[in-house]
Amino acid sequence: RPSTMNVLHFTSIGDSMPLDAQWTNSFKLFNQHREQIAVIPPFKKMMMKNGADSQTTRRNHLLFVLLVFAHALYDVVDATDLNYPNATIASISFGSCHKVKYGRPGLWPQILSSRSTSTSTSAAATSKQQQQQPAPPQVFLWTGDSIYPPVRGIASVEMLQREYQRMKTNNTIGYGKFVQENDIQVLGSWDDHDYGANDYGAFLPHKMERKRAFWDFLDIDVTDSMQQRQGAYFSVTLGSEEGRQVKIISLDTRWHRDNHCIPSVAADTRVPLGAGLACLTRWLSVGLFPHWCSHQVENATVLGQEQWDWLEEELLTSTADINIVISSIQVLSTNPAMEGWGHYPQERRKFLKLLSQTRGALVLSGDVHYGEILNPAAHLVEDGGGDNTFLEVTSSGLTHSCTKGLFGMMCVPLLNWFHKHRWTFDARYENRNFGQIDIDWEHEQMTVSVHDAATGNQVLTTGPRSLHQYNNWTAQELDGVVQCMNGHLINVAAGVVAIVVACLLIFLSCMSLSSNTNKSKRKQL
Repeated sequence: RPSTMNVLHFTSIGDSMPLDAQWTNSFKLFNQHREQIAVIPPFKKMMMKNGADSQTTRRNHLLFVLLVFAHALYDVVDATDLNYPNATIASISFGSCHKVKYGRPGLWPQILSSRSTSTSTSAAATSKQQQQQPAPPQVFLWTGDSIYPPVRGIASVEMLQREYQRMKTNNTIGYGKFVQENDIQVLGSWDDHDYGANDYGAFLPHKMERKRAFWDFLDIDVTDSMQQRQGAYFSVTLGSEEGRQVKIISLDTRWHRDNHCIPSVAADTRVPLGAGLACLTRWLSVGLFPHWCSHQVENATVLGQEQWDWLEEELLTSTADINIVISSIQVLSTNPAMEGWGHYPQERRKFLKLLSQTRGALVLSGDVHYGEILNPAAHLVEDGGGDNTFLEVTSSGLTHSCTKGLFGMMCVPLLNWFHKHRWTFDARYENRNFGQIDIDWEHEQMTVSVHDAATGNQVLTTGPRSLHQYNNWTAQELDGVVQCMNGHLINVAAGVVAIVVACLLIFLSCMSLSSNTNKSKRKQL
């Protein structure tokens, strides 16, 4: 793959060196980068067969080096579904969770005119940027819930199509004008509501028809392989110039996703306040019974094997400088009340390992009705540790936020309680928001920011970050990432039980004392 090719350079293979010296030098390089080479699919079985030590024959070692060379040449062509080589991308907006009935006419103009405060550490570049009128974003990415069907339970395909059409044609909302008049390419992923039912996963009917309706809404080119897939996942590569290429990978976290350890009742019309009850059961299950819950989802999947194989190939063969991965649900969050990868610890670990092997990776997510910057290495360094690793940025609530509604009073306390995954403690925003990515190719930096949806003001930012971030995490580093399924309520529950038992003992003691007193009085009489 390209990252391996860049490391090896193949400078050890030359006519001026004796054959045995060439082999020796190549073999040293191979062993030095064995872990990186081992992730390339053709070598997995070979590496397992020959073992982790260096006890194979010289002939097999030389064969390995030649295969690495051949594979690197073969993979110069990036695996991608859609390719737009003439586009040089400098500005991308993103957002999620849009209810038509809450739609506001000022939202989309704000997205058109908002940019990060600075995309470069250069003072001259910052001054120049402030003087320029911001250009419209070239791409808008949906990170889930582009519509909300007006029904509790399972929405029909026809209902989804009507809601998509409302989004495109309602002049008060202005989404259609935003896309068409500014020639903006729309891409992205669905989540549960535009999939068709709250919290649903693999067991929703008519998934192929739902996928076609969603892709019609995005108005994207659909290849034969995309059409035949079991899932609404795809990839797009923008740009061909070396050093200025962006790849967008849109995942489907619904089609194959198995149930949580306690299945959600959010879409069950027979259960009152089902969404709130689903949040509570998720929280209690991972907070009180982490071992049981982990066992229940041990073989569960989020993506399905076919999508996993596709994702590995997309990331490990990517030639892009920036690899943006859209996951509609949060990957790094420790908030157990919300849906997320944290409820599937084995799947999340696999995903994090893959992201750590990807150059210039950035994860975008939605779903939760607040904005947030998440860092997998936040536990290592205070105040924004992990400068050399990828980040996750959540923008959610284009039209509504977590502070509203029946459970609004719980939003801020939950965000204060579950913060260890966050870039900094304050790297969150509870009101309506959208996201923005600004790329400074000249200085090889990008800035990801979250903006208030009403004013356009920047409320969160990663600051300028180098495009050359790459960490191939070890098993120990993966173990250190803060977990969602951690039994954090066990001590709380034990304390509550202790208090209840103590109160009960005090009550019984008082009753016994009262009874003895009464008996003593009767004897005196």
